[in-house]
Amino acid sequence: MRIALTHNLRLSDAEEEAEFDTEETVNALAQAIERLGHRLERFEVSGPASRTVSQLEAYSPDLIFNTAEGRRGRFREAFYPALFEELGIPYTGSDAYALAVTLDKQLTKMILREHGVRTPGWQFVERFSDLKPEALHFP
Repeated sequence: MRIALTHNLRLSDAEEEAEFDTEETVNALAQAIERLGHRLERFEVSGPASRTVSQLEAYSPDLIFNTAEGRRGRFREAFYPALFEELGIPYTGSDAYALAVTLDKQLTKMILREHGVRTPGWQFVERFSDLKPEALHFP
């Protein structure tokens, strides 16, 4: 099987790279996949999306093993899965919808509540004056 390993390589200790992979992690993943007999190509996707698309289309993988994180925006973790879906390439991990929703705690809690899933009480606070501690009841 032709597998593309998509990732972001951590190059610094900057907060915006905190969830990126170290070179050791990428190497360990690549070696494990190759030991299973698969053909593997690594794709560091931190650059322009157009470059990632061109490279993936040229490689034409059967599957993307995805650890990539987006860089910007509220739904950054959903970016690459949405891109892979648009390209029609199967990938590992959660789909773009699940990643977009779960990155937003308020939205996640509203959806869960709507479907009858109990979650601890919460308040969405944009300004300190919005906080209503008396409305929260702790066990």
